[in-house]
This record gives sequence, C-alpha cells and structure tokens, in this order.
Amino acid sequence: MQTKDEVPPWILLHNLLFNERRKTSYVEVVVVLKVVVVVVVAVVEVVLVVMVVIVVVVIIIEAVVVVIVVVIIVVVVLVV
Repeated sequence: MQTKDEVPPWILLHNLLFNERRKTSYVEVVVVLKVVVVVVVAVVEVVLVVMVVIVVVVIIIEAVVVVIVVVIIVVVVLVV
C-alpha cells in the first residue's frame, strides 16, 4: 500500500531519466534499482519456466514417437 507521500517507482524512474533540473535522492535511486531488479528477475523466471515446459513437451513427444515405433515394429514382426 502506498501512502500519499510515496511516489510510484515508474514516476521515480521517469524523473531520474528525464528530469535533470531536480536532484534525485539516493532513496529514489535505490527504489528504482529495486524495481528494475524485480522486473529482471521476474522475466528470467518466466523464461526459465517456458524453457522447462518446452523440454517437458519435447520429452513427451519423444516418448510417444518411441511407443509408436515399438508398436509398428511389433506389428510388423508378428504379421511377418
């Protein structure tokens, strides 16, 4: 929850980047850096989860292909 005195981090980031007339405090810089770190960590986590999902899907597809090939081989051997 924000109090009335707190400024949202995106406004702090905007002020830090585009407002050169006003001096920024170290607290503002730390808050902005915290937000940047949290966003970067969240993006990395999402990328890792997507990679794990892709690996699991590929393993499942490989297992299905192996089962199909084994069934085809068994059917061919039994028929011939």
